[in-house]
Amino acid sequence: IIYNANFTHPLVRGDLNMIDLRQIPVHDILTAGYPCQPFSVAGHRLEFLDPRAQIFWTLIKILQLHQPKVFLFENVKGLVSTNSFSLMLKELQNCHYQVQYYLLDTYTATGLPQHRERIFIISIHNHIKSTSPLSEIIFSRSCQIKIQLSEMWLQPQDIDEKYYYSPIYTCWPIISSGIT
Repeated sequence: IIYNANFTHPLVRGDLNMIDLRQIPVHDILTAGYPCQPFSVAGHRLEFLDPRAQIFWTLIKILQLHQPKVFLFENVKGLVSTNSFSLMLKELQNCHYQVQYYLLDTYTATGLPQHRERIFIISIHNHIKSTSPLSEIIFSRSCQIKIQLSEMWLQPQDIDEKYYYSPIYTCWPIISSGIT
């Protein structure tokens, strides 16, 4: 509903590996968070032997076909230490992009009360004449606004109570004791 309210072209739904990539409308920005299990230290780290990792090659085909001005890919921190990572960067550069990556922690970057390190690969197409090089794009490594966990527990009056953690749950005494 939200997508259709904001765009005139139809939303293409389905397995990205199975659709006709020409159905994807022309776009300036491509964002993707492709499956992380093949690259995560919590998984078997099968990398490209894992069928879920093949989505990366489909993303390469999209870049080659549509050549968006910018793309942003996100994945687990463990991707950086895989054998596949340098191959991925090389393939992205072969698609004519200036490629850089950043490791960011959600806590320091957003102030959310969790530490979750992710890799962000950001690239600008080589034909884009930028006033500043990609190396000057800076991801903030600290956030002025910090959200305390206790603030997240406070229930706004206009949201149904069923969406909030409450005393009906077994762990409530443990969790609520940490709320200040």
